[in-house]
Amino acid sequence: MPAILTTLGEAARAGIEIKAICRKPECRYSQKINLAEVVQHVGGIQPLVPVKWQKHFSERMRCPACKTLGMYIWVDLPSEGHPLYPLTSSAFRVLEWSQTGRSIDRELALVHTLPVAQAAYRAARELYHTSHITLQQGARVISDSWEDQKAP
Repeated sequence: MPAILTTLGEAARAGIEIKAICRKPECRYSQKINLAEVVQHVGGIQPLVPVKWQKHFSERMRCPACKTLGMYIWVDLPSEGHPLYPLTSSAFRVLEWSQTGRSIDRELALVHTLPVAQAAYRAARELYHTSHITLQQGARVISDSWEDQKAP
């Protein structure tokens, strides 16, 4: 699970439960949202929380009890880490570095198993063959495209 969930698609993939609560104080009806269904209707890239000046999917929801338009959403995060990936610090990252090699331009992959991380690293090297790419676990560098080029 990403450290910060920003979209409906990320929440659905992480298995997060979301409740819809009626905005009308006299009603306050609540129900669990079927995220797969919502993602199918509005798209997985919809923001999980409202963004100023943009219509949010929860504003289009209608309370089944009182028929009021607009629902609040409540994200139920698990109290413990994701059962398959309890420690994010143990994750493998494929990084693209700046040309100076002093700062990270972007994270290309974040995975939790070494074979998948190595495959992602090889794919990144092929796709971004002129860039400086590393495979790391925390601060430990497992593979470095600049070092690989120097090897005979």
